[in-house]
Amino acid sequence: MVGNAGSVEIEANSLTISDGGFVSSSTNGQGNAGNITLNIDDAVTLTNDADIFSDVDSNAITEEGTRSTVAINAGSLSIADAESSISASTLGQGNAGNINLNITNTTELNSGNIFSQVTATGVGEGGSITLNTNNLSLLDGSQITAGVFGTGDAGIVTVNASGDITFQGVNPNSGNPSGILSNVAEGGAGDAGDTVITTTNLNLIDGGSITSDVSGEGNAGDIQVNTATLSLINGGRISSNVFGTGNAGSITIDASESINISGFTDFDGSSRFSQVSSLTGSNVMGDAGSIKINANSLTISDGGFVSSSTFGEGNSGQIDITTQGSIELTNSTIESSTFGTGNGGTITINAEDLTLDNQAGIFAETAPQQPETTLQPEETTPSEINLFIDNTLTLKGNSTISAEAANSADGGNININAGGFVVAFPSEGTGSDIRANAAEGGSGGEINISTQQILGLSEAEGTSGLENNSNDIDASSEDGTLNGEVTLSESDTSIVQGATELPTNIIEPNQSVAQACSNNQDRGIASNFVIKGRGGVPSSPTAPLNSETITVNGDVATNSNSHSPISTSIGEITLARGVIKTADGKIILTPNPVSGDASRTAHGALNCG
Repeated sequence: MVGNAGSVEIEANSLTISDGGFVSSSTNGQGNAGNITLNIDDAVTLTNDADIFSDVDSNAITEEGTRSTVAINAGSLSIADAESSISASTLGQGNAGNINLNITNTTELNSGNIFSQVTATGVGEGGSITLNTNNLSLLDGSQITAGVFGTGDAGIVTVNASGDITFQGVNPNSGNPSGILSNVAEGGAGDAGDTVITTTNLNLIDGGSITSDVSGEGNAGDIQVNTATLSLINGGRISSNVFGTGNAGSITIDASESINISGFTDFDGSSRFSQVSSLTGSNVMGDAGSIKINANSLTISDGGFVSSSTFGEGNSGQIDITTQGSIELTNSTIESSTFGTGNGGTITINAEDLTLDNQAGIFAETAPQQPETTLQPEETTPSEINLFIDNTLTLKGNSTISAEAANSADGGNININAGGFVVAFPSEGTGSDIRANAAEGGSGGEINISTQQILGLSEAEGTSGLENNSNDIDASSEDGTLNGEVTLSESDTSIVQGATELPTNIIEPNQSVAQACSNNQDRGIASNFVIKGRGGVPSSPTAPLNSETITVNGDVATNSNSHSPISTSIGEITLARGVIKTADGKIILTPNPVSGDASRTAHGALNCG
């Protein structure tokens, strides 16, 4: 057959395809597949083995450089089961089509799939998938896939969600996780495509994932995530890995608020830990990719990890993490290590505070699990850990910062610059350590710590793996002759420097109180200051008596505070000190207090003359 397939255009208020129904414009001869365009005001629903597809079939040969497009513009989109899908693939010779989805409200897939693939019999380029929506949910193993099973490169996957994205669960039959996958399968040859996600809140839960993996021959794609918050919970994963031949891709995550990586899920007898990873497998020749994370705060716990490591022949990648706030690691790791042959990576962390607790670790190690490897020191570049902490670096519960090396490799370098303190709490067992040890003929690395004060850590040698119940800084070699160097720089500034000495006389009445006995007596009316006794504390025996009256040999005598008269234009006026009421009701002011009538006595300030 020779000729191009025609295009399909549908306009409607709503569209439901079910019970084996489909919309298709494909080619199975010499010619191009057609375009499919759906303009639906409200909902598009696919259920019970329903499909929309534009394929290049196995016997087809399309014109070079051409491809079809599946475009859906709708209020909402729902794919309700594993047998229903939207696809644009190539099974023959030609490029797979593009898929463009513009959904105003919610896009939800329950075990359903959207994919553009180069199948096992196909030769050509995979198509791109673009989804613009408000909220996106992929549940129970639903996937958006740009894959290569034959020969060719996978397409790019781009998702823009103005609301939330949630990928949750795995398919109970296939074990496929819910999420976005750009892959080159075993037997395929080509590069996986890039993935770009932009949303407000991204939640990968119970195995939900964003991955770019290569099990055949080729390089994994890069992953870019832009979000306010990112949660990888109970096996949630963002990864770009190679298990065939090639290099892993890079991962960049920009989160304006928080990132939380925590926990694992069990499936089919294995545990899937929450992670951000760029790895190469044990039989792979290729390098791990870089990981760059920018966030306000980062929390990793309960087995979660960030890793750019190699298990075969290749170099570990670089990890750069920057937060405006704190980073907290609890029973979790950040790692850039080489477990096969190759160079260890570099880890650089910038944070306000960094806390490691409950066997947490930051590792940039070289070949720690390959004792049979004939690794020569000159063949490797030491790994490196750089920590720039504004305030405090805290180690608890047998946590570790390590650039150790095995198999004749040299220990790596650790550089710590903390504006506040480096603190290690007492730990039982191996303790909380900072180490750059070397084994089997290698040289120890360098450890440089610059901080205001180091608390709870001490220099030591030969402590690797020992349960010495101490917190050690150790850059020694196994044989003790090729030890590394430890440089500790603590500020000369005292932690109390700059504290202001408080005055011994807290109250200065002459400076802080407007005195009623000044020449301008009217100021005494405007303000006053009263000290009510000494709180039960007796006066000094040598201090003068201040009582209004004193008792001498049983006789009461008045402790008179005489006041000089005040000269005025009408003569001298004496300040009234008492009040007398006569029998006929007249009120008379007196120059002295009236004894026995305290309720009518006007008391002056004791310091007035």
